[in-house]
Amino acid sequence: MLAGDKTAGDILLKVNTTTGASWVYCCGATGLQQIADSTPVPPGDYHLLSWVYANPDGSTNWNVYRIDNATGKVWIISSQSPFQWNVQN
Repeated sequence: MLAGDKTAGDILLKVNTTTGASWVYCCGATGLQQIADSTPVPPGDYHLLSWVYANPDGSTNWNVYRIDNATGKVWIISSQSPFQWNVQN
């Protein structure tokens, strides 16, 4: 879970640790929304790593990394981009 700010609630992310498929709950949605992938994701051993920081105006920015422990491959999404995983390596 990522902490929200004064204009947006908390953000929940979920990942299937075997397939890498992932979902987000935020932004006034009524349920989990699947996060799109820019390329097909192979089976692996996935986990999420995230960080959030507060801005002086009370808003927050965040990044979430999806990491495949089997290959070391990394994808990223952020508060500044559409919810689509982008391959980093």
